[in-house]
Amino acid sequence: MIDKPINAMIFPEMPPLSGEWYPVVITPITHSQEKVTVAVVAIDASGNFLIKNAISPEQYEQLFAKSGLQNIVSLCLSSLRSHFERGAAISDWNPPLTGVELGKPHKAADNSLDAIANQGLRMSSFFYSISASK
Repeated sequence: MIDKPINAMIFPEMPPLSGEWYPVVITPITHSQEKVTVAVVAIDASGNFLIKNAISPEQYEQLFAKSGLQNIVSLCLSSLRSHFERGAAISDWNPPLTGVELGKPHKAADNSLDAIANQGLRMSSFFYSISASK
C-alpha cells in the first residue's frame, strides 16, 4: 500500500504535443473483406500533418509483386497530402479510388508528430517496421 497522498506522488509530465492518428487502409482484392493498413496520417491541433507509409518498397515487391498496389497507394496518399495542403478537413477527404478509406481516429500525445505517427503504425499495421518509416 502506498502511504503518500496522491498529490505528493510523482507522475510523468504529459508530452508536449497532442493530436490524432488515422490508419489509411486498402482492400487489396475487390469485394473481399481483407483490409491492409498501408499508411498512417497524424494530425496535431494546429492542423499540421504527417503521412507515413506502413509498408516499405521492398515489402511491396516481396508481398505484392507486380500487382501495382504500391502505385495505387502512392496515388491515394498524394491525394490525401494535396487535400491537407489545401487546408481541408480530414473528414472531407474522398479517396480517388474505391477500396481505400481512413480508419477511425485515435487520440495520441508524444514529443513530435513523427512520434504520434509511429504510435499509429505500431498499433495498426502488421507490416510496419522501423525501416518502412524512413
